[in-house]
Amino acid sequence: MAATSAKRLYWTLLIPALAVVTALFIGAVIIWLTNGAFSDPVAAFNKVVEAYVGLFQGAFGGPKEWSETVRRMTPLILTGLSVAIAFKAGLFNIGASGQFIMGTVFSVAVGVNFEGLPLIIHLPLAIGAGILGGVIWGAIPGLLKVFTGAHEVITTIMLNYIASLFAAWTVYAGGTQGQTPGPLWDRTAGPISETSDVLISARIPWIFAEPYRVHWVSSLRWSSPPSCGG
Repeated sequence: MAATSAKRLYWTLLIPALAVVTALFIGAVIIWLTNGAFSDPVAAFNKVVEAYVGLFQGAFGGPKEWSETVRRMTPLILTGLSVAIAFKAGLFNIGASGQFIMGTVFSVAVGVNFEGLPLIIHLPLAIGAGILGGVIWGAIPGLLKVFTGAHEVITTIMLNYIASLFAAWTVYAGGTQGQTPGPLWDRTAGPISETSDVLISARIPWIFAEPYRVHWVSSLRWSSPPSCGG
């Protein structure tokens, strides 16, 4: 039993590690080839080193860089976890990015409205709205598969584009010829397509405030069960 668990852990760690190493290698080859590899291979190699030093310094060069890395990777990891759970059920959910976008739209729609609600009500309401948005968008390919047999890979990929365009429409600032702005567009933003700031009562509290900007959802990633992706 222990040997089986150790073997599973070995492959669980080995495959992502090989993926990272392969990606770095391919990136290095592309940088080397596009910077005069044949005319001056040493200078081209120095460009590779310079690029990767900058990459790692930007991600791990100090406390602020670490915090920014954690902040940006948290939604990607949690979204990837949702894909892993679907894979365990035998479903190829390629639409996680669309579901994430729709969850964001729903959550922001609640977060920029309902001013005056206390945090204890407004924050769970915004989180719940985000969950609802993702569930609705994920249910569409599920229903299509059940009732029409449409393959979830195709439908989820197509829905990703629809979600992206829908999110862009919600913050659309309008055009120069009188096009109607989107419902979430910030009226004070002028020609910029963006929402207003999420109200304080709907924001997840910081673990580390400015300039680090790491909030408590980041800790959820580290408490998630690793077996879900195994």
